[in-house]
Amino acid sequence: MRQVPWIRTRASALAMVLIFSVCLLVCVTPLMSYGLMFLYFASPCLLCLAWLLSGRAAADACLALAAASFYFCGGAGAALAGAVYLFPAHFVFRFMTVRNFSALKTGIAVAASLMLSQLALYVWAQASLGGKAYEAAADAARAWFEGDRELGDMLLIYLNYSGMLPLSASYTGQGMSMAGVLTAAAREDLLNGLQLRIITYLSALVPAMLVEMSIYQGAMTVLIPRRAAEKYIRKRAAAEWDGKPSLPGEDTPQLRTWHLPRGWGWKIGILGAGYFLIGSANATVSLLGKLMFYAFFAIYTIQGVAFLNHIQCMRARRRIWRIIIPILILMIFQEAMCLMGCADQMLDMRRLRVKNNDEHDQWEV
Repeated sequence: MRQVPWIRTRASALAMVLIFSVCLLVCVTPLMSYGLMFLYFASPCLLCLAWLLSGRAAADACLALAAASFYFCGGAGAALAGAVYLFPAHFVFRFMTVRNFSALKTGIAVAASLMLSQLALYVWAQASLGGKAYEAAADAARAWFEGDRELGDMLLIYLNYSGMLPLSASYTGQGMSMAGVLTAAAREDLLNGLQLRIITYLSALVPAMLVEMSIYQGAMTVLIPRRAAEKYIRKRAAAEWDGKPSLPGEDTPQLRTWHLPRGWGWKIGILGAGYFLIGSANATVSLLGKLMFYAFFAIYTIQGVAFLNHIQCMRARRRIWRIIIPILILMIFQEAMCLMGCADQMLDMRRLRVKNNDEHDQWEV
């Protein structure tokens, strides 16, 4: 069993605590939404990185700061929701790492815990709102637009002019008054359209968050902290693990070499058939199709990122470009990464597999 000290170095501990302290300060300002986005996307990975590089005390302090950020954003209920989201995955990572589990098993466990945590929050929200969580979110957005009429009208005009929120086909009349502001009828039509779009987007976004984001975060939470800890501890031999000389990143594959085995590739590929179930009139079948397809999409997108990283390494690209270019592609055209992953899986373009020998076709290469 590996042991992690209370504080590995003061500098790394202070750096991690400072990051979450800044997030706490942001959450008590009008930029609260940005702090919440940071906590959702980055904190699972950063908390595990803090535990490995900074020590147990720093990681616990960061957890407390994250919970405080949620509290200042939405009170005790938000703090409880944040705890349900962050704590299980973080402590699963701790347990799997100190018990010497492989990178693959650790990543699957972290992704599963994040998925179950978000599912529990979704069920909780639906139960507390009478099964109308999407409608409640749409009503809250409408109330905000109506509460701040000047800013709300300005945003509605922008959304309308940009084509993101057009007036409905049934609307007749002038959208703008002579003073250059929205008429009451146009405002009502745009707000009704906004509510409908929020409900539609959330119905597609929530399954993606449950599956796709959980897989992405599980992969990042294993790949980044474990390999960073390996490099850090190798440089500082005095800070090596107690009781066992092995390092947490030794069995973690480099991103450019990660790939699915042949057998698992075809099994996971079957999940892509969920795409044909999404349009089903049955809500349960449609949700099942979304969950299947998002899992397929996320796994093959990760393989596409690995393939791109392999090409960049072969061409000796700088580390900064190996980070920026995949992020830009994921932000603009994420489907391209999934297609690259599928092509690499079918054609073995990196030549990583041993021909006619499945025993050597392992996850960790």
